[in-house]
Amino acid sequence: MTTPPDLRERLIAALDADAMRPRGEKQGLVNVMLAVVEADLAARDAENARLRAEVQAQGEALLRCRTLLASAAGIVLAARTPRAAPTPPRTPMTTMTTDQAEAYLYDVEDFLTAGGLRPTDVDIRDCDELADDGISTVPSAVLTWRPEHPLVDADTHPHGLLVAWSTETGWQYASLREGGSNEQLQNLGCGGTLGAPAQVALRISYIAQGLRLPANSL
Repeated sequence: MTTPPDLRERLIAALDADAMRPRGEKQGLVNVMLAVVEADLAARDAENARLRAEVQAQGEALLRCRTLLASAAGIVLAARTPRAAPTPPRTPMTTMTTDQAEAYLYDVEDFLTAGGLRPTDVDIRDCDELADDGISTVPSAVLTWRPEHPLVDADTHPHGLLVAWSTETGWQYASLREGGSNEQLQNLGCGGTLGAPAQVALRISYIAQGLRLPANSL
């Protein structure tokens, strides 16, 4: 950005009122003042450009999330082989079998994979075997992503991301710590214990990329 020519003339005219200064000295002072002004304007232009680029990048990330995972519904339903497992019951949650839980979790994983966010690891607890051993438990799973995954924001999740699910707590997430433990779990906000797989995958993609979750369930 350049300084308007009339500004230079006004500054010189103002200094002309001081008859004690030679004109050459006054011209030099004006040039110094204008150099400072122009440097400040250039710095502001650079900062505005940086902010515009940051906003644009965030907008593109949001659009990529919505485009990939919205289209995943048709891709997954058209490509996947129908599963024999029955639809998970809504109530009571604790009667859900491992096969039913796996069918539901596989649906979520299919949508994540179609959106380019396939988990590094998926650990599904075999609640049927534990129940046979006399241990009271409910279906649960833990999904993790390494920090080097291209859709995981390394600044937000420097050691990776963990997403946990159970029929008691629903969907929760936390950043992993160095060493494998995790930060405090937070609610993913899927509108229920058995959130729609596409909705779950979309909200996980927001978290993975370091984006703020919408206020309400999508």
